[in-house]
Amino acid sequence: PGAAREAQPPTVLDERSPLTAAYRHAIERYLPRRYPGRIAVIRGAETHSARPDLGWASLADQVEVHLVPGDHLTSITRHAEAVGERLRACLRGTQSR
Repeated sequence: PGAAREAQPPTVLDERSPLTAAYRHAIERYLPRRYPGRIAVIRGAETHSARPDLGWASLADQVEVHLVPGDHLTSITRHAEAVGERLRACLRGTQSR
């Protein structure tokens, strides 16, 4: 007979996972409150969305959109340095106010 296969833990994408069930339960019941301050949205320039702010304007009084190279995935992998630079600039901006 073949070698015994080692059991693998379920992934978040596994529909039978208790973690997936808890995640779905949380997102279905979460109602975000309006944020009275300013937020920065850092998004990949190649991420296509009908809403440049990705919908955050419906939850915050002031939204700044900052574009970095790449799409949703490559902006945080291949272009992580650009994301870090933009994030540092945003943080410096909050400290100078």
